[in-house]
Amino acid sequence: DGGNLLAERLRRLGQRGGRGRDGRNQLKGLPADRWGEAGTGEGGQDRQYAVMVVASPVQPVYAASTYFGRLDGEAGFLRSPFEEEPLNQLSYLRFLETWRDPEPPSDRLRVPVEVSYLSTLAERYVAYRPGAIQPTVLRRQYSPFQYSFSAVSLMSTATPPDWGRAGDLSAEEEAALAGFLEVPLSGEIRQDFSAYLRQALGGAADKAGYAARIDTILRSFSSYQYELGFTDDTSVASLHRFLFESRRGDCTEFSNTAAILLRLAGVPSRVVTGYLASPELQSFAHLLGLLELREAIPELRRFPFEQLLLVTSAQRHSWVQAYLPSLGWIDLESTMHAIPPPPGQDPSDMDVVIPLIQGEQAEPPSFSFPWRAALLLLGALAALTVVG
Repeated sequence: DGGNLLAERLRRLGQRGGRGRDGRNQLKGLPADRWGEAGTGEGGQDRQYAVMVVASPVQPVYAASTYFGRLDGEAGFLRSPFEEEPLNQLSYLRFLETWRDPEPPSDRLRVPVEVSYLSTLAERYVAYRPGAIQPTVLRRQYSPFQYSFSAVSLMSTATPPDWGRAGDLSAEEEAALAGFLEVPLSGEIRQDFSAYLRQALGGAADKAGYAARIDTILRSFSSYQYELGFTDDTSVASLHRFLFESRRGDCTEFSNTAAILLRLAGVPSRVVTGYLASPELQSFAHLLGLLELREAIPELRRFPFEQLLLVTSAQRHSWVQAYLPSLGWIDLESTMHAIPPPPGQDPSDMDVVIPLIQGEQAEPPSFSFPWRAALLLLGALAALTVVG
């Protein structure tokens, strides 16, 4: 599958054949013209396929595509309609010029950060909150990494101590965010979730501080097993089984369940899906893959190597956003306190597959009219006419 060719190129760069520890977490290559055969799925238990390269001076980057703000009593969280969440349009809109946020937030502790994306996917995945997005540029010579754009996001620098100083929701904020506090669960299901919350908070749900409630809910998952994957079933029944029976699940179960518990605790919340670009997820094979892609794609050499993050299919992610007074929507990692993935499911043990790109190809020559050939042809026709 191109692995031997890639190993030769890595040895030429002075690497050790692309091998991680114990022969696992190897870097493999697939010819670019065969990349469509691999797709961008999970890749199985032993492989993860390159999806995008993110360049950012601030890390990690929660690259979002879809926001789920409506909670249905049976189906679970639903995608927010465009009129409620305009950001849901940004993944697919075609821009003729740079898009700018018509209503930039007034949140405290946000700084503008320019993040560049080189992707195999036509959809945009942008860190919250985007303030400006450049039109996507198509560079077929780097296929499948052919979609390139950059965005300036107002990324939050708030830390847990800042959360504690944020205070409680004002009456105005509570009214404006009423839709993100709705919990339309049936009687018995609601009672179970509420009982879990009371137990997690020690029975003092009303007395615990706003930020303390958020932290306690996330820590309550410390005895739950985190498994690699991305489940499509996020129904309330599935979340109930996760919370009270299986106690094991992937990022979708953790994020959707945390969002319900946060709402019950009086914290506006929603679920977000996209990809997580994090230094903690960069294995040995990830770094080798970045070196290889950087050699083949000159555009990546504009950035310091430490700012580059290789994102794979295993990093498709779902997380929860909570609203904090004066700080706005904050990305929260709902699996941060969970039991790490069991052996064999750790992404650091999986092989990383990247496309073998030949590098920048010469531009096709510009067309010029063949005057010399035309004159010779006209001369020949004139001679034949005279002879005739």
